[in-house]
Amino acid sequence: MWIMQIDFKLTQWERFEVSEDFADEVLAKIKSGEISNGIQLADAYPSLDWNTILETEEYMNPEQNDGDSTIEVLKDHETVWTNVE
Repeated sequence: MWIMQIDFKLTQWERFEVSEDFADEVLAKIKSGEISNGIQLADAYPSLDWNTILETEEYMNPEQNDGDSTIEVLKDHETVWTNVE
């Protein structure tokens, strides 16, 4: 028996709550490029509260993904189809 998996690529926002105590420091690190994503921010400041803003979820098309696929169909973890030929 095999299982088909279908993956859809999407984009969405994450929101971090930064207290006044760290705000200037965090902003400086973001502006300098030292922190450029949520994983880096969470690693640098593990006490921050954050959540994914589900209502911002948007599906992507290949043009928005540098020409790479945004839908992949897999059979037993092997790709059998993508929306990019």
